[in-house]
Amino acid sequence: MTEKIKLLVLEDNEIFREKFLALAEKHSFQIVGLSNNSKDLLKQIEEKKPQAVILDLVIPEEDILELIQRIKNLYPDLPLIACSSLKEEHIVSRVLKAGCFDYIFKPFKEEDLITSIKKAVG
Repeated sequence: MTEKIKLLVLEDNEIFREKFLALAEKHSFQIVGLSNNSKDLLKQIEEKKPQAVILDLVIPEEDILELIQRIKNLYPDLPLIACSSLKEEHIVSRVLKAGCFDYIFKPFKEEDLITSIKKAVG
């Protein structure tokens, strides 16, 4: 049996949290932590050693670009996958330049997210 890919998810929307958990049950990954703020996320990265992190870009009272840069400074090899309903080209470009491996649009297609996760840790 193949070892499951360990993921952390930064997401404040309960519906999408449930979607990520449901996908984990169907595919070769496990959600080792769910967070809705940067402080908790950084603590979980340190403790749980995920293979990738999925980041919602719209988290109240968070500067997501600053968070991406902090994570990349601390964990330069940790793949970050942005997952957001924001579709403006300048936002996508800034997030990718800040260090995200990929940008998946919400509502996401299951196969797009799974492919991105596998490529990110592959």
